[in-house]
Amino acid sequence: MPNDPIPAGNGATAFQDGSVMTGLRTAVRAHPVPWLVALSYAFAWALLVPAMLGARHLLPVTVPGFVLIFPLGYTPAAAALLVAWLSDGRAGLREVAGMLRRWRIPLRYYVAVVAAPPALFLLGLGLGATTGMRLGTFGTPWLIAAAFVVNLVLCAAVNGEEIAWRGVMLPMLQTRMTALRAGVLTGVVEAVFHLPLFLTPGTPQSRIPFSGFLLFSVALAMLFTFVFNATGGSLLAVTLLHGAVNASTNVLPVPSAGPVFWIIVLLTTALAMLVTLGCRRGQLAGPPRYQWRGRGVHTERADKPLEMA
Repeated sequence: MPNDPIPAGNGATAFQDGSVMTGLRTAVRAHPVPWLVALSYAFAWALLVPAMLGARHLLPVTVPGFVLIFPLGYTPAAAALLVAWLSDGRAGLREVAGMLRRWRIPLRYYVAVVAAPPALFLLGLGLGATTGMRLGTFGTPWLIAAAFVVNLVLCAAVNGEEIAWRGVMLPMLQTRMTALRAGVLTGVVEAVFHLPLFLTPGTPQSRIPFSGFLLFSVALAMLFTFVFNATGGSLLAVTLLHGAVNASTNVLPVPSAGPVFWIIVLLTTALAMLVTLGCRRGQLAGPPRYQWRGRGVHTERADKPLEMA
C-alpha cells in the first residue's frame, strides 16, 4: 500500500531504521493477538501478583480486595485499545467503538443473555437440592430479582474484559480459524488471566478449583462466541451476558466448590456442546463469523454459516 506509513514485514527492520514507534506498530500489526495477551497479562498481573505475594506474606504489601477490581475490569480493555490503535490506528478504535454501539439486535438475544445465566444456576441448585445436597439460604424472590438487576448493572459497568476478549481477540482469531477454535482459545486465555486470584488467600477464587473454572470459562467462551457472532459483533450483548453470569454468582447461593459447583459447570458445558452441535449439524442457524476488518489482519467478513468446528 503506497500510502501506508507503516512498512510491511516484521518489526525488527523498522527498529533497525531507528523509529521505535514505527517498529512497535509494525510488530503489533504482524502479531496482534500475542501482543494483546502479553499486554493484558502484564498490565493486570503488575497489580495482581504483588497482591498475591503480599497475601502470602512474601512481600510487605497489603492490597485491599476492592482494588483488584481495577486490573480485572479495565487493564484488558486498555491493552485491547492500545493493540487496536497500534495495529490499525483510528480505524481500529472505530472498529471497537462500532461494536460497543451495536445495540440494535433482536429482542430474543437480550432476553437470552440476561435470563439464561440465572436460569442455568437455578437449575443446578435445584438438581443439587433434589439429591439432598446442602445449599445456601435463599431470600424472597422479589429481593433476589432486585439484587440481580443491581448486580447486573454494576458487573456490566465495571467489566472491560469483553473489549479485549470478544472485542479484539475473537474477531482477529476468527480471520484465521473456525469460530469454535477461536472461542476455545479465547476461553483458555481468559481463564489463565485470572490465575493470580486463585493463588491469593482470601479471594473468592481461592476457594474454587481452577480446573473447574477453566472448564467453565471455556464453555462460557463458546457460548459468548455464538452470541457475539449471532448479533453481528455486539459487545453490548456479550457484556450483558458476562454481567449476568457474575450477577448470578453474587446473588444466588452457589457454593464455591463441591457437587453443586460441578453440576453448574457441567450444565454450562453441556449447553455449549449443544450449541456447537446444533451449528455443525444445521439444527441451529449458524450466524456468520464476525471478523476484524482492520489492516493488521484480514479485511473480509465471512458471509457463510458459522463453522463451530
